[in-house]
Amino acid sequence: MQKIEKILNEIMSYSDKYKSDVFKIADKIWEFAEVKFATPLSTNLICDYLESHGFEIERNSANIDCAFVASWGDMGPVVGYLAEYDALSGMGQPSQCYQEVTSEEPGHACGHNLLGTGVIHAALLFKDYCLNHGFDYQVKVYGCPAEESGYAKNIMAEAGVFNDATIILTWHPNAFTQAWVERTLAVKTVTISFAGIASHAAGAPEKGRSALDACELMNVGVNYLREHMSMEARIHYAYLNAGGTSANVVQKEAQLHYFIRGKNKNEVESLCNRVQDIAKGAALMTQTEMKFEVDASCRDLNASIPLSQTLETVMRSAKQIELDDSDKLHLEKYCHDPTNLYFDTQIRDARYHYQDYVSTDVGDVSWCVPTAQLFIACEPFDTPMHSWQWVDNGKSNVAHKGIIKAGEVLATTAIYVFQNKTLLQEIEEAFESEL
Repeated sequence: MQKIEKILNEIMSYSDKYKSDVFKIADKIWEFAEVKFATPLSTNLICDYLESHGFEIERNSANIDCAFVASWGDMGPVVGYLAEYDALSGMGQPSQCYQEVTSEEPGHACGHNLLGTGVIHAALLFKDYCLNHGFDYQVKVYGCPAEESGYAKNIMAEAGVFNDATIILTWHPNAFTQAWVERTLAVKTVTISFAGIASHAAGAPEKGRSALDACELMNVGVNYLREHMSMEARIHYAYLNAGGTSANVVQKEAQLHYFIRGKNKNEVESLCNRVQDIAKGAALMTQTEMKFEVDASCRDLNASIPLSQTLETVMRSAKQIELDDSDKLHLEKYCHDPTNLYFDTQIRDARYHYQDYVSTDVGDVSWCVPTAQLFIACEPFDTPMHSWQWVDNGKSNVAHKGIIKAGEVLATTAIYVFQNKTLLQEIEEAFESEL
């Protein structure tokens, strides 16, 4: 069994021949800025490139138009890499203008143009290492649209798409570097529609049945429910349709969108049933019709501890991306506090057994196969996901360096795990104990 450093150094030696290509792909995906499940340009760009490098492509995975599985190798253990490439609506922003000028156009405010190409890079490096050493290992790139809204991985997991992988690895750009092991919340998103009867609000109020009143009563009821949820649970809502702008009309239709989060899928299911009962009560009180539709869901993250520890060890061996003077000048332009740092130089310790309150559809994958992921610092310091700064930075040299670092770390981790049979057995046994 080779040491991590030796594997890493060889993997790094393969990087240069792919850099130009993956940078161009990342920049094109940034320009496409496609959202939700409608990512045909990004999907085809990735699939065509991987196919040109000997990968077999299965399109429309799990009957999702822009999902895919790209495979190389025909025997041995399988590493799966999760690719994301969807953008966010309303986050349009020019590249490297260093000020907020967001538009209603979509933009890559979560760095998925980098995420997807970092995974491509990892798969190519892994393949080259196997060819050079004659290893019988396999690699699959799982193309997963709609991470931001729709949770394609949940659909793919239920269809058994990930079940043939031995381990799953992925990454995410961030403003700091850290293995992502926190337990996230499971979530279900629902749409509630009320239908009533329109009438003149002053002249014939008794003939009207207000769908807007039903929404208001439902929201009040859910707000009273909050006192009787676990400390970890979260419920958020927004109006999709408040019925109109005429106050002197009894609104005949109105619609709400709810996010219901909990520690696990069982708690979410229980909460969702209670929210649905409240919606039924609101309809009963207002004599309106109610429709309750589940839009999407995902499970809590069950990160593999031994696999995450290995990923963290490889990341510490690889170290942070190296910044030249132009990179530093670029990052400093996002920092208006001269006492602040422009880059988080520390690799943070992973927070094992810690409860986080966001949700990710990587959670669904983590209950199918041992899964690990990490953040890599390639975004401006002290800026959040879904910010204009992340869109602005998305085609920069710093962002590109994050792609390369991710690919090298993810490829090295998979090779090391597959060469270490004892470690692989530990990973598999730990996973089985969590089910």
